[in-house]
Amino acid sequence: MYRVVRSVYLDMAHRIRGHAGKCVNVHGHTWKVEVCLSSNELDEQNMVMDFGEVDELLLRPLEEEFDHCWLIGKGDVTDMQNGNLFKELCLVLGSSLKIARLPIEATAETLSKYFYDRFCNALDSEGKRGVDVVYVRVYEKLHPKESYAEYSSNRPEHTCV
Repeated sequence: MYRVVRSVYLDMAHRIRGHAGKCVNVHGHTWKVEVCLSSNELDEQNMVMDFGEVDELLLRPLEEEFDHCWLIGKGDVTDMQNGNLFKELCLVLGSSLKIARLPIEATAETLSKYFYDRFCNALDSEGKRGVDVVYVRVYEKLHPKESYAEYSSNRPEHTCV
């Protein structure tokens, strides 16, 4: 089996709802999102997938949507919608505030699964049969100690579908 790994760095803010420590407050990280793709066969260029194509299909859309963005998790989205807090924030902070409202709580673990599913769907929609997502790692801290969460398929063939 052949594997390739590609990554992108994203500056994103989040908070962990209900956290007992400081992470309950909005804070930011330079996150690293790493995807590993595999294939039993190489394409006509003797590659699993060209790195430029990995960027174009998987990483650039992620960068455009999430870089320099505030991730608002599922529970906070509900609270904001119920209390019109979101509208108030936009009035105070301006309409140019880049926000991603997520269907999950924004932790490294949940983001790794969220991005994994997103990458699988992108490969499937582009007809990339035989190229599978092995894992997605989301690094929340890079210094002074590297920390990451990973999501991968439990199936031995590492397929998305």
